Amino acid sequence: GLVVTQLDVVPGECIKVKGKIEDDAQGFAVNVGKDSYTLMLHFNPRFDCHGDVNTIVCNSKEDGTWGEEDRKADFPFQQGDKIEV
Repeated sequence: GLVVTQLDVVPGECIKVKGKIEDDAQGFAVNVGKDSYTLMLHFNPRFDCHGDVNTIVCNSKEDGTWGEEDRKADFPFQQGDKIEV
């Protein structure tokens, strides 16, 4: 996947991610943070993955420990779609 480092982002700014969801995707994730142990945002739409169907899972991670998950059933994504998040 795509990895971007050294972003100079300040509170209140937006980050846009554009792409195409694979036709057979089980889900996808956008992670924003310092590294894989420190994420201020884990955005993970799941079509059929980890026991979830058409669910968006959001979370954060600090020092390698996941925070409390936030799950949403409002699911605007479809496999094969072009998206902007």
